[in-house]
Parts: sequence; structure tokens; C-alpha cells
Amino acid sequence: MPKPKIFSEVEMVNEIDNKENKISHEYEEFLEHIIKIFFSSYKDKKIFLSIFNLDKKCLFATDRTKLEFGFLKHINETDYFVLSQNEKLKIDYYHNATKEILDMCMNSHSIVSCIVFDKLSNRHGALHIMYTPIYAPNGNVCGVLSQGYDYTRMFWGCNNFNNADFNISLLKSLTQRQRNILYLLAIGYSQKRVSDALNIKRGTVSNVCYQISIRLGFESYSVEKLLERIGRYNIIKTLDVPDINIKSMIMYFVHSKSLEYNDEIVKIIENPFDN
Repeated sequence: MPKPKIFSEVEMVNEIDNKENKISHEYEEFLEHIIKIFFSSYKDKKIFLSIFNLDKKCLFATDRTKLEFGFLKHINETDYFVLSQNEKLKIDYYHNATKEILDMCMNSHSIVSCIVFDKLSNRHGALHIMYTPIYAPNGNVCGVLSQGYDYTRMFWGCNNFNNADFNISLLKSLTQRQRNILYLLAIGYSQKRVSDALNIKRGTVSNVCYQISIRLGFESYSVEKLLERIGRYNIIKTLDVPDINIKSMIMYFVHSKSLEYNDEIVKIIENPFDN
């Protein structure tokens, strides 16, 4: 009867490494030739969709995703280095936040819901992104699929905030200061926060809202009534974003029943580069 082969410690480590490398290669093949090909037809669609491997490298992203978040910067460094400093900081912020969320998704084997509040296509918006684990044929997680949906209308366009009867062309008759104040109020700034952001007195905000109401022919002069008559979503989709720092924020939720992730169920990642 042949004697069993005795492996040295080095041989055992090499054997484990070889098996892990083989599995890793199989995962990459599965993502590249099955998952990526399946979603390749979405490349030029106006949706947010990305595929990540276990190393958190973006293997695929739609054109819309690349335009907004630059997830492929590490694939084409040349494009990255010609960006302005502010653009680089924004991309770095999203890359770091995405890595954190991908870790949570892979480690918990759970779907992670993410809400992004930021400028999207030069409009302040809310983006809902679902990070879903991708499972290989052997049942293990081999990557993550992210799919995003523009929730701007959901956040600011419901509950009578989207007045279809209002003539949005009237907003163009407002002064730049009036438009800036109206925009910040529409995305949820308090009057005090508006005054701080624009470096004006708190009373000035109230006076400007009164002037806007008069100019648009409204009888009620309260801020809430003003926003309701115009429609928050009408304001956000029509007016330009004020040229000030509006803090971007990412908030995510982990859909997991595991007690291990109870402390991570809700987390907010604010942009450290916003002043």
C-alpha cells in the first residue's frame, strides 16, 4: 500500500495559493464572459449600472455612470489626470465611499441600498443605488452589481411638490439672488441655512421670498406656500445649481438579518472635500 504523500509547510501554502488563484480566475471568467456580456447592451443606455470584482475593480460601467462618477479612472489614468482638482476630489470621494459599500455588500452577503445626494448632470438630485452580490456557480460571492435610479422626483416631486399647472418659464424672470434662494429652499435648506450659505441676513431671505410671491402673482407669502405653488421639483429641474458648496452625502442601508451588521444598518458618508 503506497504511503500518503507528506507535504511540507511551504508546499501546503503553495497548494492553497494555487487553489485560490484557480478559483479567482474562474470568478473573473464568470464575470467577464457571462455577467459582463449579459449587461453589455446597457452600455449606452441612460441608466446607472456597474459591475465590480472581489478586488473592487470596476469591470463594466454604463456611459451614464462613467459621466457622473468616473468609476473607470483606474483603467484610464490619462483621462483622470487631465481633470480639474475639484473633479478629482469628487471622483476620489465616490471611489472611497464605493469601496466601503462594496466591502459591506461582500462581507454581509446582503443587498446594500445607497442614497446619493449630489449634483447630477448639473442638477442637484437624489440617486438610489442598489448593490447586489453576484454569486458564482459554486454559490460563493464573486462580485457586485450596482444599479442606480434617479430618485430626484421621488424625493422632491411628490406630495403636491410638483405643480403641473405652474408655468415654469416665469422662473426665468427672477433675479439671480431670487433664483439662488428659491433653489436652496426647494432642496430642503432652512431659511437660516440659506442665509449662512449665501452670506446674507436671515431677514433678507424672508423679504426675497415675499418679493418672489409678489412677482409671480401669489396672494400667500409664506415660504411653504410659495414652494407648494411653484413645486419643488419644478424649481430643481429648471434653475441652475447656485455657485456655492452644497454638501454632497451618501447614505446607505444594509439589508441583512445578521446581528453582526446591526451597527452598520444605516450609515452616512459626507464628502470630506466639501467646505
